[in-house]
Amino acid sequence: MIPAEEALERLRLGNRRFAANLGGHGILTNQARRDELLAGQEPFAIILGCSDSRVPLEIIFDQGLGDLFVIRVAGNIVAASQGRQCRVCRRAVQDCTHCPGSFDVWRRHRHT
Repeated sequence: MIPAEEALERLRLGNRRFAANLGGHGILTNQARRDELLAGQEPFAIILGCSDSRVPLEIIFDQGLGDLFVIRVAGNIVAASQGRQCRVCRRAVQDCTHCPGSFDVWRRHRHT
């Protein structure tokens, strides 16, 4: 498990690479990386994000396969009344033993 501060910094640096058009997706999704993931996933962050197809979190944070556990929900909310969404979030926390202790990333976007 990496510290929360390190995970957040990895996301920040990845977003800076994306914003500067310096992303490295070819390296992060190549055959060698896919072969590594056959043994299981070890994401360093769990992110609840919008289901908007224009905002793919793996790309805007310049992360590769297996780096993020992304839960995409319209409206970025998980309500107790939405049992399935709560179960997915709980499962992500249980399964992602390599994710840091706790930190929240809040991102809002608007459509113009």
